[in-house]
Amino acid sequence: MKDYLSSYQKDRSLWERRNWPTHFDVIIVGGGFTGLYAALELKNHSADLRIAVLDASIRFGGASTRNAGFVCFGSPTEILADFESMGEKKAVELIAQRIEGIEYIKRRFPAETIELEWNGGTEIISGDNTTVDEERIEMINDLIQEGSGISKAFTLKKGIKFGLKKDIVVCHTRHEGSMDPVKAVIHLEKECEEKGVEIIQGCHVRQIMDDDNPVHLKTTLGTFSATRVALCTNALSRDLYPGLDVRPAKNQVYVTSRIRHSLIGTYHMDKGFVYFRPVGDRVLIGGGRHLHRKNEEGVSFDHRIEDFLKETLGSYLETDDEIRFEYKWIGHIGIGQSKEPLVSSNLNGVIHGVRLSGMGVALAPVLAKKIVNLILDNLDA
Repeated sequence: MKDYLSSYQKDRSLWERRNWPTHFDVIIVGGGFTGLYAALELKNHSADLRIAVLDASIRFGGASTRNAGFVCFGSPTEILADFESMGEKKAVELIAQRIEGIEYIKRRFPAETIELEWNGGTEIISGDNTTVDEERIEMINDLIQEGSGISKAFTLKKGIKFGLKKDIVVCHTRHEGSMDPVKAVIHLEKECEEKGVEIIQGCHVRQIMDDDNPVHLKTTLGTFSATRVALCTNALSRDLYPGLDVRPAKNQVYVTSRIRHSLIGTYHMDKGFVYFRPVGDRVLIGGGRHLHRKNEEGVSFDHRIEDFLKETLGSYLETDDEIRFEYKWIGHIGIGQSKEPLVSSNLNGVIHGVRLSGMGVALAPVLAKKIVNLILDNLDA
């Protein structure tokens, strides 16, 4: 089989050469949210641009279709931690970008098309986070309103269960929701194809040769070239550019069997490292990577995290049913020394748009616009 494929890639038929070009104005590496948004944004600016999106997966496997489907901008304990590590100004700017992306999603997609539900988000305030009080919430709200215009983003509530078995302190926001990420990707792919963007799946880019322009890309389907190339592979980008400050961190996600519950909206704990949400008559829970940092990379399941997530759900979920996991998967987020997205370009036409730090759903539309601006600036140069 390998010999046959190698032969086909080397000697292309006349029909293949006529109908399947290998040179484009712009090639986007990565067919997830960021890459698809960028392709559509480019087409909106210039319909005549020849654009290709190359993606290694055939139908599934990327981070955009393996996330938990949260449409969120950060929980209070995570935001307070970001204030400490990034400073208030940078943290608020990042929150504002996430909120901008969420508003874009609400405008762009028909809610029923991607199962977008706007039922709010709830953070469980417990353990080491009991220092979150009215004063701190008011401070967060003031900063968010100043940065994004949203007033009273969070409300501290007591004596309301929110589908939880314990009458505990929670912090609630009406500005978060959930969606089906695969349906969103399918919707974007369809739009891209309608606008003439060529999506080439099963095309794994092995090397980007950017010593000159046009840039050449060696792939499992042969060599492609383009005047401008945008790298939108987020967590896996260091395979092509080892010097980029981004690396993959795995998140384990589990979904229960059918279970009786009364959860509404989305839920967060432990500075955003643990999250759960209803999916019909099931419950999804994920995260826990902060427990075992040394095992953060890779593709193997950590059963200690699975046990922790099941115990957590058992501690908080109000149900008489046994909690059993029926589905599980691993998704990878792109993290680095900073939580800010990394957007850069080099002299020969390669743009990097990576490192979404677990907020890809909200940040991808904003990151895509920055990538497109760099591409257009380079094309005009």
